[in-house]
Amino acid sequence: MRRTFRHFDWLLCACTLVLTAFGVAMIFSAGPAQETGFVLDEFYLRQGLYALVGFAGMFLLAAIDYRIWETWPRLPYLATLAILALVAASGQSAFASQRWFNLGLFPVQPSEAAKILLIVSLAKYLADRESDAQRWYHIVVSLVLVAIPMGLVYLQPNLGTSIVLGTVGVGMLFMWGIRARYVALLAAAGIAALVLVGFTATDYQRQRLVTFLNPDDDPLGSGYNVLQARISIGSGGWTGQGFLSGTQSRLRFLRARHTDFIFSVVAEELGLIGCAVFIGLMTLVLWRMLRAAQLAGDGYGRLLAIGLVVMLFFQTAVNLGMNVGLLPVTGIPLPFLSFGGSSIISVLLGQGLIQSIIIHHRKLEFD
Repeated sequence: MRRTFRHFDWLLCACTLVLTAFGVAMIFSAGPAQETGFVLDEFYLRQGLYALVGFAGMFLLAAIDYRIWETWPRLPYLATLAILALVAASGQSAFASQRWFNLGLFPVQPSEAAKILLIVSLAKYLADRESDAQRWYHIVVSLVLVAIPMGLVYLQPNLGTSIVLGTVGVGMLFMWGIRARYVALLAAAGIAALVLVGFTATDYQRQRLVTFLNPDDDPLGSGYNVLQARISIGSGGWTGQGFLSGTQSRLRFLRARHTDFIFSVVAEELGLIGCAVFIGLMTLVLWRMLRAAQLAGDGYGRLLAIGLVVMLFFQTAVNLGMNVGLLPVTGIPLPFLSFGGSSIISVLLGQGLIQSIIIHHRKLEFD
């Protein structure tokens, strides 16, 4: 065990631990979950439990050589389709969406696991064809492999996660080394996807776009939370109102404060300085993940790390843009901070895969 963790990236682990603890603290500061009087109903306690499960999974995956997942090239992808089809057939419905399985202790959102499984399977497909990276039909097959789970997630409906899956797929294709002339193929696929979304979007998804363009049009309805988020961020100033002292969150003016808009709580209570610390830690995490991609001695490890980097960066950028009003609300959680068992566990499992690449990137090692 000692030899296994000789090359473990303790700096990346420390940043991950600090960000996770920071998330639990901010969820606690965002206010109580329910007025039931039972301690176990509190979001921050549940998030702490989810984090413990996630860290256990992270260390387990770190100890396993990441190349073992190459030996079952189709299994991760088939598992992705199976869990997404199963949730469509018998999943739990809430807020006009069918996205969860209720396991009693906590609900599971299969689309979060689908992100990791798709990255694992797509990295294998592309790595096996690196010498043929310039052939257009491999690009088409890759897009189809990504489009199927994207469609299943979109039908839940879950537009945000489907966009994450698509972005991860495109990012991995670029790092795979496609020629510039094939960028037009990706652009055409993106335009086709946007047209399809435009025709099939639900009423509330269209309303989110309208709210993004003009939140003042319905300040007490669809635009309410966007405006409250802006107020929260603006009221924080340089140093914030203080931990546990945010008026918008503690007085419950800000909705979805534990999930989509947790960054607004950070800005309100800890100010610009607190936001800069969070962004700095996330930047450090992404840098260490890119280092893992550089260390990888094979195409599979490099593409696996790149997929995880794209996922983490894109989710962070979109959520921050959503909080400050630069992007429409899509429901994409902020990694490490947003409340959600499936989200924090999938992020930590991704960190476990990164650590496995760092630990096992040398094929042979002698004392």
